[in-house]
Parts: sequence; C-alpha cells; structure tokens
Amino acid sequence: MAKYKLEKPELVVGPHETIQELMQEYNMNVNELALRLNRSQPKTSELVNGKVLISPETAKKLERVFGVSTEFWLNYTESYREYLKEYRDYEEKLKITVEEQKVVNVRLYKDLEEKGYVSNVRLIYDKVLSLRSFFRVADLRRLEEIYTNKFAFSMKKEARSDLSISTLAWIRIVEVKSREMQLPIFSKKKVKSAIPKIRELTRFENLKEFLPKLTKILAECGVSLILEPETYNAKIFGLTYWLSKSKPVIALSFRRKTLDSFWFALFHEIGHLLMHQNKNIIELGDEKNDYESEANVFATEALIPSKELEKVKNNAIDEQLIKSFAETIGTHPSIVVVRLKHEKLVAYNRFCELHPRFEIGEFLS
Repeated sequence: MAKYKLEKPELVVGPHETIQELMQEYNMNVNELALRLNRSQPKTSELVNGKVLISPETAKKLERVFGVSTEFWLNYTESYREYLKEYRDYEEKLKITVEEQKVVNVRLYKDLEEKGYVSNVRLIYDKVLSLRSFFRVADLRRLEEIYTNKFAFSMKKEARSDLSISTLAWIRIVEVKSREMQLPIFSKKKVKSAIPKIRELTRFENLKEFLPKLTKILAECGVSLILEPETYNAKIFGLTYWLSKSKPVIALSFRRKTLDSFWFALFHEIGHLLMHQNKNIIELGDEKNDYESEANVFATEALIPSKELEKVKNNAIDEQLIKSFAETIGTHPSIVVVRLKHEKLVAYNRFCELHPRFEIGEFLS
C-alpha cells in the first residue's frame, strides 16, 4: 500500500473577510452596504458572512462602493473557490477508513492507470477516490456485495471470496467497453440462426482472420463480444453479462491458451445466452452446476454434432482421418482432436501437433 502524508491545504482567507475589514474602515453596517449595492439585506448578509461567493456583477458593484477593482474581487474569489475545493477534497480523504485503503492493490492500480481507467496519483487517498469513480461507488468496501448480487445466480457462497478487486476491475472494464457499443436489441432467434455462420469460422487458426467477422455476426444479433486481457492477478475466464434485459455481453479473458478452448468457451457463453436469458454468469474456472453442464453440452454439440462424430468412431483414427473429418464438417483439426480425447477415442498424449497453443494477446497486439 502506498504511504504518503496527507497534507492539509494552506489556509486562504475568503474575500468576505476583506469586505468585513472595509466595512469597519468605512464604519458601514450590513444595511448600509445592502443599500449601496442595491441588494437585499438577507443576500448582503450572506455575502458578508461568506455563505455565497462574489459574482462578476457583485464584483463591479463592490468596486463602486469601496474603490477596489473588479479584477481584484474576481481573482480573489477564484483563488478562494479553488481553496474550498481543495479543502473539501481534504475532508473527504480524512473520512476514508483504513479498511477501504486496504482494498487498494498498488499493482492493480498501476495496471488500470496504464490502461487509462484511473488517475496518475501517488497518495493512497487519491487512489481510493479514483477507484471510487472508476467503479462508480461511494465506498470500495461495498464492491464485493454489489457484484456478488449481480452474479448470485451462478456463484456458490464459498466461491464468492474469489471476487477479488482484480477480478471486479476486469468486469468493470467489460462494462465500460460494452456500454460504448451501439447495437440493436438482442434477438434470441437471430443468435440461433447465426450459429452455423459462427461455426464456419472455427476452421480459421488466426484470430485476425475470424475476429472481425465473429464480432460483426454477434453484433447483428444484439450481442457485444469483448476480448479483454486479465487485470493484474484476476482469476477469471469469462462471463455472460446482461447490461439490460435487451443488451447482453459475452466477455472472454486471455487465460485460454488453445484454439479449441477459445471456441468452446465462446459457444459455452452463447449457450448461456440462449438457455439462461437475463442471468449473469461468471466463469472462474471450477463451476459445477446444472446450467454450466447445460452450456457445456450445448458447446460440445454446436462444435461437433454427435451424429457427425458417429461416422468416425469405428474407424482407425490417424492424423489423415482427423484432418479429413475436420475438413468435411468445416472446423479446425484441433477441435476434432480435443473432442476425440474427451470421448476417450484417442489417448491424451496423441496428436498434440494438431493442437497448437493459441495466444489471444499475440494476435490482438
């Protein structure tokens, strides 16, 4: 945690005190000043006691009454206004508890700063204020409760401790990016119709070849697709998130390292959209429940329908057959290899050369 001393702003005497001194010098009371300013007595009293600041019009009138220039009053007022702002900020920082300061992770903050989401500040108090603005909360200690409520449908109680501020920061970035996207209203029917088109893209190995097409297809269905690298120490694979009842988001982190796992994750989230509409679902990596099982079945069948797999089950499986089958059904060989291993039709140590690693970040950079 960053440790710097919080300094109290240097006192700036308000222009109202100068008015009081001039009134004493001219032996003038509030009633007389009100008459000279052509201003009501209550409003003049507020001015003299510092309850209101000097406006340009009042500055001109004060010049006529006391012979002190309009520019003096305006510059003085602006300096005092800045002081009041600094002092209010100082008082707000004093109210920040030690517990809220502990929420701040310095390395995460640096990560968010480099991405342009928080301010470049050194004081822990300022970091807290910047993070409050980023998350749009009055107290960082309420973050876990806020997002736990959002994802209560998909999270077991014992898993809620995994919602670290790093994970929540990743979710918040997804929120910010997806809200900037202007898409049509979500259509479940269009998503179902688009599945064959999406599946055709699985034959490509280079993300740059298929990502623009994939994003466009989903956007036309009213679905935002966000690929976002993990924030510092965030342990999250992805999520299905509803910004509103008609604006869903699919977000995937960079943690998956193979082509097949990317596509399986995508179709898994599409399954959630279709089967668990308006339910926010977070993927932390070890969820075991009915809706995750349903999404897994959906993704498995969407990538390689069981009726197609039956055609090769009784054949001698070699590299040529895998490539030929992948070409026939229109997908990448790595997806076939993983499905065969999952079905225990081939050993896990075979055909690894057909199962290359896949770094999302390398393609996007």
